[in-house]
Amino acid sequence: MSESKRRNAFSGTVLIMILTVMVVLIIMLMATLTVVSTAGQRIYTKYEENQAYYTARSALDVFTQKMLYDSQYTADGTNAQGYLIQQSLYTVKAQSDPDDPNKNMNIYGPVDKEYLEYTVSLPKLSDGTNVYGKFCDDDEPVVIRVEVLDRTYNADGDRTKDSIEFKVTATSSIGDVGGSAAVIMETDTVSGITSDRAITITGDGSGSEMDIRNTTVLGGLATREAIYLGNQGDYWGDIFLGNTVRVDGNGSRVVSADDQWMYFGDITDITNNFPMEGRYDLSDTNKRPNAYVPGNYNSPNNVTSGALDNEVNLIIGGNLSTGNNFTHYGNLYVMGNITAGLQFTVNGNLYVGGDCDFSTANNGANVTGDMFVSGTYKTRSDGDGNDLTVIGGSSTLGGASSTDMPEVVDTSDTDGKITVTWPGGTAKEVPTVLSLYTQYYRYGDISEGTITASENAFLSSDELINLRTPDSDFEYPVDFKRIHEYKASSSITNINLNSGSYTISSPGVYALESCGNALGHTLTVEPGGLIELFINPGFYENGSIVVKAGAKLKVYGEPGTYGFRNFPIVTDNILDNSVDLYVGDSGTLMDIPISFYFEGESVISLDGNTLWVGNFYGPRTSINSTAAYTLQNGSGSRLYYNGVHYDRPGAGFSFIGSLLCDKYSAGDNKGGVAFVKADGSSTPPAPGLPWLTFSYVKYTRN
Repeated sequence: MSESKRRNAFSGTVLIMILTVMVVLIIMLMATLTVVSTAGQRIYTKYEENQAYYTARSALDVFTQKMLYDSQYTADGTNAQGYLIQQSLYTVKAQSDPDDPNKNMNIYGPVDKEYLEYTVSLPKLSDGTNVYGKFCDDDEPVVIRVEVLDRTYNADGDRTKDSIEFKVTATSSIGDVGGSAAVIMETDTVSGITSDRAITITGDGSGSEMDIRNTTVLGGLATREAIYLGNQGDYWGDIFLGNTVRVDGNGSRVVSADDQWMYFGDITDITNNFPMEGRYDLSDTNKRPNAYVPGNYNSPNNVTSGALDNEVNLIIGGNLSTGNNFTHYGNLYVMGNITAGLQFTVNGNLYVGGDCDFSTANNGANVTGDMFVSGTYKTRSDGDGNDLTVIGGSSTLGGASSTDMPEVVDTSDTDGKITVTWPGGTAKEVPTVLSLYTQYYRYGDISEGTITASENAFLSSDELINLRTPDSDFEYPVDFKRIHEYKASSSITNINLNSGSYTISSPGVYALESCGNALGHTLTVEPGGLIELFINPGFYENGSIVVKAGAKLKVYGEPGTYGFRNFPIVTDNILDNSVDLYVGDSGTLMDIPISFYFEGESVISLDGNTLWVGNFYGPRTSINSTAAYTLQNGSGSRLYYNGVHYDRPGAGFSFIGSLLCDKYSAGDNKGGVAFVKADGSSTPPAPGLPWLTFSYVKYTRN
């Protein structure tokens, strides 16, 4: 081939190669443009999906955390929105078994719905003139659907103890893209606002002795601190004393119901009358209350436990060692051994799981009922007339059969109980240290030992424990703030009673400045919404705070030292001497619209004519009370506990409501506490107030 022909052939090849490369580049360019365009569209779509999801999640949070619990805003002029929503949950069929009448009873209306559905129209983002965006499409607002998964009704008809599990789904759309969020919720066990005792002391048990002689406690006491009882003290209700107990004078202990109990710590040295009596229907001995000492019980001096016609079943888990004279009214059961002192008397039946030694009972040993001893038995035998006598009963001395002895089942390691079944009687359960320790002892401290100042401030003991040791599913309350943080972020109106009386009639956040001498001035809280009042550390004297019927007050305190003298914080019915006051858990109970929250390791001193009405929550607060506010009129005491008129002359009180604190000392000045059972613990509250509480199981993204 000639040179010219070879050149022409090569030129054609180059042209084809160039055209091929150009085609490939064009294809790659088009692919790149397509990928970029698709990626951009995906990014935009993902953005819209996220916007739709977070819009749905926000609506979900508003519904579950605000609307479901709403008690401040009425929806029909009578009932609050949250109350109506909770009622409506009972009209939806349970998906677990929609045809089961036990899961779908007609309580608040026919159970004829598959789900509930609400729509929420959210506003556009605007400065008033220009629109910068919107939460969701105008034609497709957020939709909230509620489906009931399962339901169990309380057998006693207590709606606050029903179990309901339900799913809430919120769906939103941005443009053509939709998003949804869902949460499964279930009912929580209802717990008292602070506790179910008049006083709960959270101390660690290593502090100095609490002195509450001459102190009236109506409603029960729980503490792991050492305690000093006696003189003219009255201690009514369930008692848990987890440390040493010292008793002087004529201290009395009254149990007014058959399901109440007394628990005394592992070391119990009583040097005088044991402060326990039982008040019950005398025709039914099964209604005797129980007292339980898990360890050894030493009574070196003259001790009387129980009282004539006010018997108590006393259960001693270890050994009983008595000194000069020992007298017990009621049945006595000793799991270990008995070593008696100079004189030993049981006005009831005596059961001994171990050995029994009466050889030194020089003044006699007497049992008015039956006596059963499983182990060995020793008595005096010198014929001086002071030997053992079993009056009106039978005796089995040594080798008593199991049918003669009470049945004792100790499951304290698993469920914290000891169950005692007396021969011919019914079973009695006595909580032991495990259950009581976890129920009452030092509630879990939130960060730096503080509590919240929001609607979540009164957390249950379980919630507080979770805050201390949260599990993987635990979520902090949305409005979680410490009190001093909440104060710093709030718009506050300052009040100074030194300048004169003051009336609060509008909801909001206020602060009371210290007033060394308020000259009798009063801060009056009128109804109309929630009032939040900060009390600054300092001294307050000769003033008062009066909360009118229908008002609601929350009192907050930062860590610090506080002193109150002649400074009551009360409801207006306290000031009306013609009104009888009912506390406990029966009758027409007092209204308790005041809550106290104190942060951290605060110290509060109450003196003079000072009474606080409300539920006090300060798990690390120390209280020193020398107050003696008497609730009397011309005819005597105005106070009724469980329907029983309480009329001990001179009895004074520092708190009416309930008290949860780290330390409490009333000295010799009758700084008593009268417990008022928390609302919603037995029956649903009056219309207008939600009655169920819920926990979150898990959030999901659809």
